[in-house]
This record gives sequence, structure tokens and C-alpha cells, in this order.
Amino acid sequence: MTSREIIKRVIEFDAPPRIGLDFPLIQKTDMQGAGAYSPKHPRPELASWGRHRELTELFPDFEGDLMMNANGDIYGRLNGKTKGECLKGGLENEKWDSLPEFSLPPLDLSYFDRVEQAARQSDKFFIVSCNGFFAGTYNFRRLENYLMDIVLEKDKVLLLLDKLFDYYLEILSHLRGADGFVFADDLGTQTSMLINPRLWREVFKPLYTGFAAACHEKGMKFLLHSCGWVYDIIEDLIEAGVDVFQFDQPQLAGTERLNSQFGGRCTFWSPVDIQKILVTGDRDKIEAEARLMLKTFGAHGGGLIAKDYPTLEDINVKNEWADWARRIFIEEGVY
Repeated sequence: MTSREIIKRVIEFDAPPRIGLDFPLIQKTDMQGAGAYSPKHPRPELASWGRHRELTELFPDFEGDLMMNANGDIYGRLNGKTKGECLKGGLENEKWDSLPEFSLPPLDLSYFDRVEQAARQSDKFFIVSCNGFFAGTYNFRRLENYLMDIVLEKDKVLLLLDKLFDYYLEILSHLRGADGFVFADDLGTQTSMLINPRLWREVFKPLYTGFAAACHEKGMKFLLHSCGWVYDIIEDLIEAGVDVFQFDQPQLAGTERLNSQFGGRCTFWSPVDIQKILVTGDRDKIEAEARLMLKTFGAHGGGLIAKDYPTLEDINVKNEWADWARRIFIEEGVY
């Protein structure tokens, strides 16, 4: 049975021989991925990190590197390490008033041919990924403005989201060979959602529902990565059509609590909790949590894809600690 077949059976609760595994750090994974699309950059000379004169003149006091993405958002980063933070959104100030005329960048159609070729040549579950509806729009305005916009200028936000929804449907129409579409949409802090759940249901849930249906019509699974507290809308997300939740902190809401409420109705694609368990370096705790995930998420004839956290150094976790969890998942995650 190929890795692709195993992951499909895990997600569909269709008697897979074992749990899904996603440990690229040790070259043992059932999954392979690529970006969902490649936009044509209107200013390719500004697309890479650097000290571009045009951008440094806008931010003379910023000492790090700067770049502009295809949407016109300007990012800055220090010490050449992170993905950067948005310093100026592409729809800030007077550009917000010209939103009706705004269009997202054209797509590089040749990119989809390369994705199809990679997917067809792979025996793994092939996923494509991009930002979700919240993460895909807030940097146009920068987060602090966008959170106010959702309340004070909801009509404009809905117009922007409609444009992004149509853009994502166009992307989906060009995709061939992929098994799943992943949204990255961080929606929570450590204690609550960034948006009132009622407001999220009003503004974002219809978009999720429509896009998930489009994925399913194309024979693709719909997966969601979201950091922080999103427990309040997990039921809504399942109703909308999310098949798989990629949570790096399952203990934030509680592994047993998540399983009691949602186990058997969705798949959890997770490492051992990166902030409460893995970072302790306590072998007994790490192994116990891995076994708990097998007994909860993985106890439904499917429902669990165990994974690596991709940048262990960023959370001060030794590979040895991650290996303790991997060993449990690999050796004991057999049905």
C-alpha cells in the first residue's frame, strides 16, 4: 500500500494498516507538498530580501532587510532569519478607497504543470498550500488595521474576501494531481481567538464552506493549519468541510477533550504538543503524550497523522527529544 493510499484511508477512517507519518526530518513521511500557486510579481527586482533604495527610503530608520511581495505588501526582517513582518500593506491609506478596482496578481500558469508532474511522479499524499482567508487578507491592511476593518468597514472586507475567494477558485481550477489543499490560517492567541467566534462565523465560515466544497468536488481533501486557540469554531470548521486539522499544540485545548468532542469526525495532523510537552525534554512525558495521541486521535480506525515540528531549533527542542515521540508513533501506531 502506498503512502498516498495510507493517508487517504487515515482521513476517511477506512481501515489503514497504521497511522499516518510525517517525519521529514528523518526522511520518513507519507506526505509531500508544494505551494498552491506562483503569482507573477509586478516588481521582481523587489521580490528578494535586501536594502533596496526604493524601500529603504520609505523606512529610513529600519536597519534590516526589506522586500515587497506580489501583492504589494512591504516586509522587513532583522538578522536575516525570519520570514519578516509586514511594515506596510498593499491596501493601506488611499489604496483602501480604490479597492473596487484592485486585482490580485496574475498567475504563472506554467507553475501548475510543474506541480502536476511532481504529484504524478510521487507515491506520497501530495498537498498544496497557501494562506487561508484571514491570513491571506490581513497583511493588505496590516493586522491592527484589519481587525478594526472587520467591524467598522465590513463591506470592504467582504469585497476583498470575495476577490480572494474567486482567486483561490481559479487556482483550484488549474491544479491537477494533488490530493489535498492546505490552508494556513492562524486564528488564535494562547487564550482566545483573534476574532469573536460569532463574527468569524458571519464573515469567514461561508468562504470556508464554499472552498471546501470546491476541493471535495475536485476529489481533494481540505486541510487546515491554525495556531493558537480555535476550539470555539472547530465544530463550525468540521461543518464547513475541513477534513484534517494541523495543530502544533493539541494540549492547548486538551488532547482528550479534542478527541471526546471531535474524534472520529476529523483527522488530527500533529506533533506531540510543542509548547507544553515536547519542550520539557522529559522522556516520560513525551512518550506518554505520544501514546495518549494514539489512544485518542488514532483510536477510530484512522484519524491521526503524527508529524515533526519542522524547525526544532526555533523552540529549543533537541532532535533526540523528538525521536522519543517518533519511536512511539512508528512502533506502536499499527492497527
